[in-house]
Amino acid sequence: MEASARGAVEAGGGAIGVTCAHWKSCPNPYVARVVETSRLPERLERLIDFGQAGFVVLPGGTGTLQELATVWERMGKKAMPVRPIVCVGEFWRPLVNMMASQRPRAAELVALAGSAGELGQWFPVR
Repeated sequence: MEASARGAVEAGGGAIGVTCAHWKSCPNPYVARVVETSRLPERLERLIDFGQAGFVVLPGGTGTLQELATVWERMGKKAMPVRPIVCVGEFWRPLVNMMASQRPRAAELVALAGSAGELGQWFPVR
């Protein structure tokens, strides 16, 4: 998370950290605003609320997988507006390809970017 917050700040933007009371770690130094939640489901809802322009998914663990799956499922079921979901790097390619082989329409909701430098295709700089 620190790398993405740092990138946002270095590009002239800002970073909001959505934390959870269950975690003992502190937000990274690039976070300008902290939103603390009491439970993990509440944290996920806040992350989705903040994702008005879309979602960038970096390599991660099961928490990141849950976040990706939640927004992907909600968009697929029309439970939220369709916004860009862009997975960065090769990490997520096997998952997206597996879903595409079984559910091609669902896979249309997720794009793959080879690197963060390609994100401007989905998120133009204003």
